[in-house]
Amino acid sequence: MWNTLFTNPFVQYIISPVVVFGILFFLISKIYKLGGFMNKVSTGLGIVIDLDKEVKKLNKHVGVIKTHLVTTQGLDAGLFAPGSPLKLLDAGLSLLGKTGFKNIYNKNKKWFIQEAKKYSVKTEVDIDEASLKIIEACSKDKKFANYKEIAFQNGVTVDVLLKVLAIYLREELVKEILN
Repeated sequence: MWNTLFTNPFVQYIISPVVVFGILFFLISKIYKLGGFMNKVSTGLGIVIDLDKEVKKLNKHVGVIKTHLVTTQGLDAGLFAPGSPLKLLDAGLSLLGKTGFKNIYNKNKKWFIQEAKKYSVKTEVDIDEASLKIIEACSKDKKFANYKEIAFQNGVTVDVLLKVLAIYLREELVKEILN
């Protein structure tokens, strides 16, 4: 029965276009959906590009924000001169002298230089970032001194002390590595 139904020329005449149009309709619907997907992807890409532009704008202001934070909160403005790079004022130099870090640096100069070179430093900015990382690492494992105790004895926070030491270390490493 089925065999005679499908071999009937009239049925074949009707079913063939239906099958062909069905396949075409299916393909067109998939292409249409793919176009919607591509539209969503391009919209998403546009958003990412806009975000990238905004991040670049924000990055330009990071230095200003850092300086503002140093002069208004968190770090004692009497120890640092605002601007970039941060410089130690007389109070900062006095704190540095009380810590004994100059002696620590002089005795371990080669070690500090080697540590900085691990960060592939090529510019003063690289050295600035590496200096703070080195000092923070030394603080965590109490390498060379107990920085928490030194901060307490001098009436400053550990963050302030580490920033003072990092500024000094940066200045010394710049002399050794870049010159």
